Amino acid sequence: MRARLYSVHLSALTLPKKSFLISLLLLVSVIAISQSYENNFQKKDNYFLHGVKSKVLLESILAIPENEIDISKIAYILAKDADPSLDLNVLYYDFENLINEIKEFTGPNDDPEHRVRALNTYLYKKMGIGYDKDDYQGKKLENRYIHTVLVKRTGACLNLAIFYIAVAQKLGYPVYAVAAPQHLFCRYVDPSFLRQNIEPTGSGAFSSDEDYILDMEIKRNAVENGSYLRTLNNKELVAEMVADHASFYYGQIIKNYNIATIILHKAVLLSPKTPENWSLLGQLYIKRSRHEFEPLIKESDYARGMHMIQKSKEMGINPPLADEYWKKPLPSKFRPRS
Repeated sequence: MRARLYSVHLSALTLPKKSFLISLLLLVSVIAISQSYENNFQKKDNYFLHGVKSKVLLESILAIPENEIDISKIAYILAKDADPSLDLNVLYYDFENLINEIKEFTGPNDDPEHRVRALNTYLYKKMGIGYDKDDYQGKKLENRYIHTVLVKRTGACLNLAIFYIAVAQKLGYPVYAVAAPQHLFCRYVDPSFLRQNIEPTGSGAFSSDEDYILDMEIKRNAVENGSYLRTLNNKELVAEMVADHASFYYGQIIKNYNIATIILHKAVLLSPKTPENWSLLGQLYIKRSRHEFEPLIKESDYARGMHMIQKSKEMGINPPLADEYWKKPLPSKFRPRS
Protein backbone atom coordinates (compact mmCIF):
# COMPACT_ATOMS: atom_id res chain seq x y z
CA MET A 1 0.00 0.00 0.00
CA ARG A 2 2.83 2.43 0.83
CA ALA A 3 4.52 1.83 -2.58
CA ARG A 4 1.30 2.59 -4.42
CA LEU A 5 0.68 5.77 -2.48
CA TYR A 6 4.25 6.90 -3.21
CA SER A 7 3.88 6.29 -6.96
CA VAL A 8 0.68 8.32 -7.04
CA HIS A 9 2.44 11.16 -5.24
CA LEU A 10 5.41 11.25 -7.73
CA SER A 11 3.22 11.17 -10.81
CA ALA A 12 1.25 14.11 -9.45
CA LEU A 13 4.36 16.29 -9.29
CA THR A 14 4.98 16.00 -13.05
CA LEU A 15 1.47 16.99 -14.13
CA PRO A 16 0.00 20.44 -14.90
CA LYS A 17 -1.65 22.38 -12.09
CA LYS A 18 -5.20 21.14 -12.78
CA SER A 19 -4.06 17.53 -13.02
CA PHE A 20 -1.98 18.02 -9.92
CA LEU A 21 -5.06 19.06 -7.93
CA ILE A 22 -6.98 16.06 -9.26
CA SER A 23 -4.13 13.75 -8.34
CA LEU A 24 -3.88 15.35 -4.91
CA LEU A 25 -7.57 14.71 -4.31
CA LEU A 26 -7.06 11.16 -5.49
CA LEU A 27 -4.17 10.76 -3.08
CA VAL A 28 -6.28 12.06 -0.18
CA SER A 29 -9.09 9.68 -1.16
CA VAL A 30 -6.72 6.71 -1.27
CA ILE A 31 -5.32 7.62 2.16
CA ALA A 32 -8.85 7.99 3.56
CA ILE A 33 -9.91 4.64 2.13
CA SER A 34 -6.80 2.89 3.45
CA GLN A 35 -7.40 4.48 6.88
CA SER A 36 -11.02 3.31 6.79
CA TYR A 37 -9.90 -0.25 6.04
CA GLU A 38 -7.33 -0.03 8.82
CA ASN A 39 -9.96 1.20 11.29
CA ASN A 40 -12.36 -1.55 10.26
CA PHE A 41 -9.71 -4.22 10.66
CA GLN A 42 -8.74 -2.72 14.02
CA LYS A 43 -12.37 -2.78 15.12
CA LYS A 44 -12.70 -6.41 14.07
CA ASP A 45 -9.47 -7.27 15.88
CA ASN A 46 -10.78 -5.55 19.02
CA TYR A 47 -14.06 -7.46 18.81
CA PHE A 48 -12.12 -10.69 18.30
CA LEU A 49 -9.83 -10.08 21.28
CA HIS A 50 -12.77 -8.94 23.40
CA GLY A 51 -14.63 -12.08 22.41
CA VAL A 52 -11.73 -14.39 23.27
CA LYS A 53 -11.23 -12.77 26.68
CA SER A 54 -14.96 -12.87 27.36
CA LYS A 55 -15.16 -16.53 26.38
CA VAL A 56 -12.63 -17.37 29.10
CA LEU A 57 -14.41 -15.08 31.58
CA LEU A 58 -17.88 -16.49 30.91
CA GLU A 59 -16.67 -20.08 31.02
CA SER A 60 -15.15 -19.39 34.45
CA ILE A 61 -18.46 -17.89 35.63
CA LEU A 62 -20.36 -20.98 34.48
CA ALA A 63 -17.92 -23.15 36.48
CA ILE A 64 -18.66 -21.46 39.85
CA PRO A 65 -20.21 -23.98 42.31
CA GLU A 66 -23.76 -23.41 43.51
CA ASN A 67 -22.75 -22.55 47.09
CA GLU A 68 -20.22 -19.93 45.96
CA ILE A 69 -22.45 -17.98 43.58
CA ASP A 70 -22.93 -14.27 44.28
CA ILE A 71 -25.70 -13.16 41.92
CA SER A 72 -25.00 -9.44 42.24
CA LYS A 73 -21.28 -9.74 41.49
CA ILE A 74 -21.84 -12.00 38.49
CA ALA A 75 -24.52 -9.63 37.20
CA TYR A 76 -22.13 -6.66 37.47
CA ILE A 77 -19.31 -8.57 35.78
CA LEU A 78 -21.61 -9.31 32.83
CA ALA A 79 -22.59 -5.65 32.70
CA LYS A 80 -18.93 -4.61 32.58
CA ASP A 81 -18.28 -7.07 29.78
CA ALA A 82 -20.95 -5.24 27.78
CA ASP A 83 -19.74 -1.81 28.93
CA PRO A 84 -16.01 -1.77 29.83
CA SER A 85 -16.30 1.83 31.11
CA LEU A 86 -18.14 0.62 34.22
CA ASP A 87 -16.19 0.65 37.49
CA LEU A 88 -16.90 -2.60 39.35
CA ASN A 89 -15.66 -1.22 42.68
CA VAL A 90 -18.15 1.64 42.47
CA LEU A 91 -20.95 -0.74 41.50
CA TYR A 92 -20.19 -3.09 44.40
CA TYR A 93 -19.94 -0.18 46.84
CA ASP A 94 -23.28 1.31 45.79
CA PHE A 95 -25.00 -2.06 45.95
CA GLU A 96 -23.64 -2.88 49.42
CA ASN A 97 -24.81 0.53 50.66
CA LEU A 98 -28.27 -0.25 49.31
CA ILE A 99 -28.29 -3.62 51.10
CA ASN A 100 -27.36 -1.97 54.41
CA GLU A 101 -30.18 0.55 54.02
CA ILE A 102 -32.70 -2.21 53.22
CA LYS A 103 -31.55 -4.28 56.22
CA GLU A 104 -32.14 -1.30 58.49
CA PHE A 105 -35.56 -0.72 56.93
CA THR A 106 -36.82 -4.32 56.99
CA GLY A 107 -35.39 -5.23 60.39
CA PRO A 108 -34.80 -8.77 61.70
CA ASN A 109 -37.89 -10.87 60.97
CA ASP A 110 -38.21 -14.48 59.83
CA ASP A 111 -41.80 -14.24 58.59
CA PRO A 112 -41.84 -14.60 54.76
CA GLU A 113 -44.88 -12.37 54.37
CA HIS A 114 -43.23 -9.59 56.37
CA ARG A 115 -39.98 -9.94 54.46
CA VAL A 116 -41.58 -9.77 51.03
CA ARG A 117 -43.89 -6.90 51.94
CA ALA A 118 -41.08 -4.89 53.56
CA LEU A 119 -38.72 -5.48 50.64
CA ASN A 120 -41.43 -4.58 48.13
CA THR A 121 -42.22 -1.40 50.06
CA TYR A 122 -38.59 -0.31 49.98
CA LEU A 123 -37.93 -1.16 46.34
CA TYR A 124 -41.19 -0.08 44.74
CA LYS A 125 -42.51 2.66 47.01
CA LYS A 126 -39.46 4.17 48.68
CA MET A 127 -37.11 3.81 45.67
CA GLY A 128 -39.85 4.00 43.04
CA ILE A 129 -38.51 1.14 40.91
CA GLY A 130 -40.87 0.22 38.08
CA TYR A 131 -41.32 -1.30 34.65
CA ASP A 132 -39.77 0.59 31.73
CA LYS A 133 -42.93 1.25 29.70
CA ASP A 134 -40.87 2.38 26.72
CA ASP A 135 -39.20 -1.02 26.50
CA TYR A 136 -41.64 -3.75 27.49
CA GLN A 137 -39.59 -6.56 25.97
CA GLY A 138 -36.15 -5.43 27.13
CA LYS A 139 -34.80 -4.64 23.68
CA LYS A 140 -32.53 -1.90 25.03
CA LEU A 141 -29.10 -3.09 26.13
CA GLU A 142 -29.42 -1.13 29.38
CA ASN A 143 -32.46 -3.22 30.36
CA ARG A 144 -30.48 -6.46 30.28
CA TYR A 145 -28.25 -5.62 33.27
CA ILE A 146 -28.95 -4.75 36.91
CA HIS A 147 -26.69 -1.71 37.34
CA THR A 148 -29.17 0.48 35.45
CA VAL A 149 -31.96 -0.37 37.90
CA LEU A 150 -30.23 1.70 40.59
CA VAL A 151 -29.57 4.55 38.17
CA LYS A 152 -32.84 4.74 36.22
CA ARG A 153 -35.12 3.07 38.77
CA THR A 154 -36.72 1.21 35.85
CA GLY A 155 -36.07 -2.01 33.96
CA ALA A 156 -37.57 -4.96 32.11
CA CYS A 157 -38.45 -8.42 33.36
CA LEU A 158 -34.92 -9.82 33.17
CA ASN A 159 -32.91 -7.19 35.03
CA LEU A 160 -35.73 -6.40 37.49
CA ALA A 161 -35.99 -10.09 38.47
CA ILE A 162 -32.21 -10.56 38.74
CA PHE A 163 -31.95 -7.35 40.77
CA TYR A 164 -34.66 -8.58 43.18
CA ILE A 165 -32.95 -11.96 43.59
CA ALA A 166 -29.54 -10.33 44.08
CA VAL A 167 -30.93 -8.13 46.87
CA ALA A 168 -32.79 -11.04 48.48
CA GLN A 169 -29.67 -13.20 48.43
CA LYS A 170 -27.70 -10.53 50.32
CA LEU A 171 -30.54 -10.34 52.86
CA GLY A 172 -30.46 -14.11 53.33
CA TYR A 173 -33.93 -14.65 51.85
CA PRO A 174 -34.57 -17.91 49.92
CA VAL A 175 -35.71 -16.16 46.73
CA TYR A 176 -35.01 -17.86 43.40
CA ALA A 177 -35.77 -17.38 39.72
CA VAL A 178 -38.67 -18.91 37.83
CA ALA A 179 -38.79 -19.07 34.04
CA ALA A 180 -41.95 -18.38 32.07
CA PRO A 181 -42.35 -17.79 28.31
CA GLN A 182 -39.91 -14.96 27.42
CA HIS A 183 -40.12 -13.93 31.06
CA LEU A 184 -38.45 -14.30 34.44
CA PHE A 185 -40.01 -13.77 37.86
CA CYS A 186 -39.15 -14.68 41.47
CA ARG A 187 -40.26 -17.21 44.05
CA TYR A 188 -39.79 -17.17 47.82
CA VAL A 189 -39.21 -20.86 48.57
CA ASP A 190 -40.81 -21.74 51.89
CA PRO A 191 -43.51 -24.45 52.29
CA SER A 192 -45.26 -22.39 54.97
CA PHE A 193 -45.62 -19.39 52.63
CA LEU A 194 -48.69 -19.64 50.40
CA ARG A 195 -48.05 -16.70 48.05
CA GLN A 196 -44.52 -17.57 47.00
CA ASN A 197 -44.50 -16.08 43.49
CA ILE A 198 -43.18 -12.50 43.25
CA GLU A 199 -43.58 -10.43 40.08
CA PRO A 200 -40.90 -7.69 39.92
CA THR A 201 -42.52 -6.05 36.87
CA GLY A 202 -45.69 -5.69 38.93
CA SER A 203 -44.17 -4.10 42.07
CA GLY A 204 -43.68 -7.48 43.72
CA ALA A 205 -47.32 -8.54 43.31
CA PHE A 206 -48.50 -12.16 43.45
CA SER A 207 -49.77 -14.43 40.70
CA SER A 208 -50.35 -18.15 41.11
CA ASP A 209 -48.84 -20.67 38.72
CA GLU A 210 -52.31 -21.20 37.29
CA ASP A 211 -52.62 -17.47 36.64
CA TYR A 212 -49.41 -17.57 34.60
CA ILE A 213 -50.55 -20.68 32.72
CA LEU A 214 -53.88 -19.12 31.74
CA ASP A 215 -52.62 -15.61 31.11
CA MET A 216 -49.59 -16.61 29.04
CA GLU A 217 -51.34 -19.62 27.50
CA ILE A 218 -48.54 -21.93 28.61
CA LYS A 219 -48.79 -25.47 27.28
CA ARG A 220 -49.39 -28.08 29.96
CA ASN A 221 -46.61 -30.35 28.73
CA ALA A 222 -44.15 -27.43 29.05
CA VAL A 223 -45.05 -27.17 32.75
CA GLU A 224 -44.93 -30.93 33.31
CA ASN A 225 -41.50 -31.32 31.70
CA GLY A 226 -40.05 -28.38 33.64
CA SER A 227 -39.66 -25.97 30.74
CA TYR A 228 -41.74 -23.33 32.53
CA LEU A 229 -42.68 -22.40 36.12
CA ARG A 230 -39.94 -24.54 37.67
CA THR A 231 -37.82 -23.00 40.43
CA LEU A 232 -34.26 -22.54 39.21
CA ASN A 233 -31.28 -22.96 41.47
CA ASN A 234 -28.64 -20.22 41.37
CA LYS A 235 -26.37 -22.13 38.99
CA GLU A 236 -29.25 -22.44 36.53
CA LEU A 237 -30.00 -18.73 36.93
CA VAL A 238 -26.36 -17.88 36.19
CA ALA A 239 -26.60 -20.06 33.07
CA GLU A 240 -29.70 -18.10 32.05
CA MET A 241 -27.88 -14.79 32.64
CA VAL A 242 -24.87 -15.90 30.61
CA ALA A 243 -27.15 -17.28 27.88
CA ASP A 244 -28.94 -13.95 27.59
CA HIS A 245 -25.64 -12.06 27.58
CA ALA A 246 -24.28 -14.30 24.83
CA SER A 247 -27.36 -14.24 22.61
CA PHE A 248 -28.25 -10.55 23.06
CA TYR A 249 -24.91 -8.74 23.46
CA TYR A 250 -22.67 -10.97 21.36
CA GLY A 251 -25.37 -12.23 19.01
CA GLN A 252 -27.42 -9.08 18.37
CA ILE A 253 -25.31 -6.07 19.38
CA ILE A 254 -21.81 -6.87 18.12
CA LYS A 255 -22.85 -9.83 15.95
CA ASN A 256 -19.97 -12.08 16.96
CA TYR A 257 -21.92 -15.23 16.11
CA ASN A 258 -19.02 -17.56 16.79
CA ILE A 259 -18.45 -16.44 20.40
CA ALA A 260 -22.21 -16.12 20.97
CA THR A 261 -22.79 -19.68 19.78
CA ILE A 262 -19.95 -21.18 21.83
CA ILE A 263 -20.98 -19.46 25.08
CA LEU A 264 -24.72 -19.99 24.66
CA HIS A 265 -24.13 -23.69 23.94
CA LYS A 266 -22.18 -24.09 27.19
CA ALA A 267 -24.87 -22.21 29.14
CA VAL A 268 -27.67 -24.28 27.63
CA LEU A 269 -25.96 -27.51 28.69
CA LEU A 270 -25.96 -26.24 32.30
CA SER A 271 -29.62 -25.22 32.15
CA PRO A 272 -31.09 -27.47 29.44
CA LYS A 273 -34.79 -27.11 30.24
CA THR A 274 -35.36 -23.59 28.85
CA PRO A 275 -36.83 -23.91 25.33
CA GLU A 276 -36.16 -20.26 24.42
CA ASN A 277 -32.43 -20.82 24.84
CA TRP A 278 -32.48 -23.86 22.55
CA SER A 279 -34.37 -21.79 19.98
CA LEU A 280 -31.91 -18.87 20.30
CA LEU A 281 -28.98 -21.26 19.99
CA GLY A 282 -30.52 -22.74 16.86
CA GLN A 283 -30.98 -19.29 15.36
CA LEU A 284 -27.34 -18.44 16.12
CA TYR A 285 -26.10 -21.61 14.42
CA ILE A 286 -28.16 -20.70 11.35
CA LYS A 287 -26.78 -17.14 11.36
CA ARG A 288 -23.27 -18.51 11.74
CA SER A 289 -23.82 -20.84 8.80
CA ARG A 290 -24.63 -17.84 6.57
CA HIS A 291 -21.16 -16.42 7.25
CA GLU A 292 -19.33 -19.71 6.75
CA PHE A 293 -17.49 -20.37 3.47
CA GLU A 294 -16.59 -24.02 4.02
CA PRO A 295 -19.56 -26.00 2.56
CA LEU A 296 -19.42 -28.90 5.05
CA ILE A 297 -19.28 -26.60 8.10
CA LYS A 298 -21.98 -24.39 6.63
CA GLU A 299 -24.28 -27.37 6.10
CA SER A 300 -23.49 -28.78 9.56
CA ASP A 301 -24.21 -25.49 11.36
CA TYR A 302 -27.49 -25.04 9.50
CA ALA A 303 -28.63 -28.60 10.23
CA ARG A 304 -27.67 -28.26 13.89
CA GLY A 305 -29.59 -24.98 14.13
CA MET A 306 -32.74 -26.46 12.65
CA HIS A 307 -32.47 -29.44 15.01
CA MET A 308 -32.27 -27.17 18.06
CA ILE A 309 -35.23 -25.07 16.96
CA GLN A 310 -37.23 -28.28 16.50
CA LYS A 311 -36.12 -29.40 19.98
CA SER A 312 -37.47 -26.16 21.49
CA LYS A 313 -40.85 -26.83 19.84
CA GLU A 314 -40.95 -30.34 21.27
CA MET A 315 -40.24 -28.88 24.71
CA GLY A 316 -43.38 -26.74 24.37
CA ILE A 317 -41.95 -23.32 23.59
CA ASN A 318 -44.57 -20.57 23.53
CA PRO A 319 -45.01 -18.26 20.54
CA PRO A 320 -43.39 -14.82 21.09
CA LEU A 321 -45.51 -12.51 23.25
CA ALA A 322 -46.31 -9.21 21.57
CA ASP A 323 -45.80 -5.81 23.21
CA GLU A 324 -49.57 -5.57 23.64
CA TYR A 325 -49.49 -8.42 26.16
CA TRP A 326 -47.17 -6.52 28.49
CA LYS A 327 -49.27 -3.37 28.18
CA LYS A 328 -52.28 -5.03 29.82
CA PRO A 329 -53.59 -3.25 32.93
CA LEU A 330 -51.98 -4.54 36.12
CA PRO A 331 -55.10 -6.19 37.66
CA SER A 332 -55.44 -8.55 34.68
CA LYS A 333 -52.16 -10.21 35.58
CA PHE A 334 -51.12 -9.65 39.19
CA ARG A 335 -52.69 -9.43 42.62
CA PRO A 336 -51.23 -6.74 44.89
CA ARG A 337 -50.23 -8.06 48.31
CA SER A 338 -51.84 -5.20 50.24
